[in-house]
Amino acid sequence: MDILQLVSSNVPATHSAAYSCVLTNKWSGATHPVDYANISGSARWTSPVLVAHNSIYELWSPGTRTSPGVEDVAEVRNV
Repeated sequence: MDILQLVSSNVPATHSAAYSCVLTNKWSGATHPVDYANISGSARWTSPVLVAHNSIYELWSPGTRTSPGVEDVAEVRNV
């Protein structure tokens, strides 16, 4: 699934739902050439984080900064 694709659910909050996703690592010197050689040895993936929310909530918007909490999960924590 394209990360920019919106997927809505019609499952009521009172019911259980199960989802799965596949992460395909496409990070390489060819796709991210800026300083790749200097950081590739220390780069890592954080544990996946899933968020349930309504259609009004935004984690971030194009051209804006994330909240400190989202930045913390992405850059600091290994949950």
